[in-house]
Amino acid sequence: MVITGTTNTCQITTNTQFEFSGLSQTNLSTITITDNNGLDVTECFGLETNIISVSGDNVTLTGECDTSLEIKITKGIVESISCDYTGFTQDSNGLVTFIFENNNTSDNIRPECCEALGFTPEIDSDKCYYVCRWRDDINVKDCQNYTPNGNISEEGWYIFDFVTGGTVTSVPSAECCYNYDLIEEIQNDETIKCIEELPFNPCGDLVVVEPVPDVGYVTFVNTTTNVETEILPSPQCCTSNGYDFQLIGEGTQVKCYNSLSARPSVTLIIENPCCDVNSI
Repeated sequence: MVITGTTNTCQITTNTQFEFSGLSQTNLSTITITDNNGLDVTECFGLETNIISVSGDNVTLTGECDTSLEIKITKGIVESISCDYTGFTQDSNGLVTFIFENNNTSDNIRPECCEALGFTPEIDSDKCYYVCRWRDDINVKDCQNYTPNGNISEEGWYIFDFVTGGTVTSVPSAECCYNYDLIEEIQNDETIKCIEELPFNPCGDLVVVEPVPDVGYVTFVNTTTNVETEILPSPQCCTSNGYDFQLIGEGTQVKCYNSLSARPSVTLIIENPCCDVNSI
């Protein structure tokens, strides 16, 4: 915006309408003051702007807009900006709310006051005025930024809330799973998912074929290949199902054996020679 002409007042009001009619001020860098020779003399003046509501018949506005740009030009001095808040709070999305005297609060603040705190001023697209946002660099490899929300995907993967919002099923490392007593499942594309740790099954895909003989070897069937077998991977497969086991093939293979008879119990009594009075 370039201001041309001559004025004897300290205030100029125009009827220029703005898309963001709720703005509390405009960008001062867009305002330039030149002298009669066209020389930029903006730095010699103090500038302050406000978006104001207009009433009366001194200006004519069209449409539903009832605001206009007010530009204050102060010769010879630059008016200081007062950041008169007494404190501020931040929400989980980084939006800063300022606290003023009498405990009044607002999220609308001059950009200079926001930048003075090291935060980022921005135009809120819904409210159409400047707000201030605190932003931290998010480390996507930090497991603290991933929290399981208690839901599980159709594939059985745990769903995590990400710190900036939204949900994910992939985590940056297996540690993110271990933190919540889960285990990792590495996909073909090397992404890591978290699943529940399944209990150890010593029989693998093998299940007992019913009916089981009262006395004799127990037959199992492989649920994947549908092949029946009596040869088992480990003695634990027998004992976990309540059967005895027999080592065959030089002890390299196992068969389960079922019997109605009770398992024998053995009691050994060994005299302790240290207690023999004749040996003292």
